[in-house]
Amino acid sequence: MSSLTVIPRIDPHERIIAELRGENDRLRREVESLRQALSDNMSQDADFHRGLNQVCDTMRPLFEGLCRIFSEIDRIPGARPGSSPRVKSSEVWESWKGKLSGTAAKSIDALLLHGEMTAEQLRIHLGCATRTCYNIIGELNRAKLINKNGGRISLKEL
Repeated sequence: MSSLTVIPRIDPHERIIAELRGENDRLRREVESLRQALSDNMSQDADFHRGLNQVCDTMRPLFEGLCRIFSEIDRIPGARPGSSPRVKSSEVWESWKGKLSGTAAKSIDALLLHGEMTAEQLRIHLGCATRTCYNIIGELNRAKLINKNGGRISLKEL
């Protein structure tokens, strides 16, 4: 008698199931890798924002001091070439700043110094929350003091 080797027949469904399990394992590893990368990026983003806030907090007194200095210089006729037309404008903005909330007044200083900015740039400059920044923009808009150009904000010419 000859010995016959019996080759077990593999069900095609079992082969497909095995392939799908392998693919599932690969995808699980990839998802875990992406989760780790996202976690790392979120940590780096938080570190960046903490550092940026520290820089803003450190520089804010200097900026506010320089704004006050240049505002005073602009009040002196002829102190700077071409400054006389700005004296009246500076006085008008000072008057408006006295009528608005403290943060809205600071936003006027920021917009005078930097010109047109996005809401996010203004928010970072003021060091406030997004909602607070939009409330400030609303306050300036209700007073008809700003122009909106797409996503950018600037002070109107007075």
